[in-house]
Amino acid sequence: MKFHCRGPLEDPQNDPPVNRCDRCKGELYQGELLYHWEEQAVCLECFQAGVGRLLKNDPRLLAQELGVETQLCTSSVWEEGSR
Repeated sequence: MKFHCRGPLEDPQNDPPVNRCDRCKGELYQGELLYHWEEQAVCLECFQAGVGRLLKNDPRLLAQELGVETQLCTSSVWEEGSR
């Protein structure tokens, strides 16, 4: 089986960036995901770092942002959950 390339392989980083991360000022290229969070456009690495900090420092707020329901644990909740 033969494969034919239609042109030279190109590094996408040879193209100019189409945007920059508002936090780290890193370059973002065509096709990369950009996360709109806390009124900033951030790259994947900054988004992951921010979510990690939120998970460590305020998991209740992260749960709220993700739409995860939370409640305080009481003896009646424990009994209902064990049925």
